[in-house]
Amino acid sequence: MMAKKKTSSSSKKKGKIPVEIIGIIYIVLTILGLLRSGFIGKMVSNFGIFLFGSFYNWGLVFFLIVGGYILLFRAKPKLFSKKLIGFYLFAIAILSMSHVKYVMYDTNIGKVVFEETIANVVAGFNDVNYIEGGGMLGAIFSYLFVLAFDVLGSKIVCWALILFGIINKHMCTPKISSEGILFTEGMFLTFDKIEKIEVESSMTGYTKKVKIYFDKGYRVVKTTKEKYQDIRKILMTNCSTSIEEDSICKSEF
Repeated sequence: MMAKKKTSSSSKKKGKIPVEIIGIIYIVLTILGLLRSGFIGKMVSNFGIFLFGSFYNWGLVFFLIVGGYILLFRAKPKLFSKKLIGFYLFAIAILSMSHVKYVMYDTNIGKVVFEETIANVVAGFNDVNYIEGGGMLGAIFSYLFVLAFDVLGSKIVCWALILFGIINKHMCTPKISSEGILFTEGMFLTFDKIEKIEVESSMTGYTKKVKIYFDKGYRVVKTTKEKYQDIRKILMTNCSTSIEEDSICKSEF
């Protein structure tokens, strides 16, 4: 029975695609899409145009970054972290604002908006210079916003989402516990892997930037002077390396 369990578990492991391969596939496909190279490249590019409209390049760059993260850290990123949710709201607002004009020009919002969006997307498949608006995602969200808040109200909502996305990016901080550090992108770092810690203070001394170095690079923890004392206690208790606190940052961060 034990032998059967071992063979079944080993066969499952053999059946899984290595995460590095997934990262390479992401990178190769997005580069082909950005270059619109060959049949595959045009398919990837057209998929980006369908979703993001004139912002298709930025959408493909996002997938390129995801592929790079997977290849570098050999792990799938946490795509619904607080920081990324703020980024998604920011992107939705930009796509919606770029597409509101379709709703403004059409008194019969709904069917006509989506018909014009699809016509524009299809034209973009043949020539990217014809692309306008935020693609199908922009059409969906702009239609919903205008339906709920009217044109002026939808613009106010979009600006509020942009502001929230920017604030959310700076509010999200890694979680530090006695077990290790959980960064906002989903990577967990245990204290035994930390090689060096450097701390930069702002000119006023109110804010701190903690650089945590490990074998694959470093990550930054931004905090206030008061919260830094709690972080410092945890790091001093659990890390074998010393903390360098002499450097000064020239500006607030």
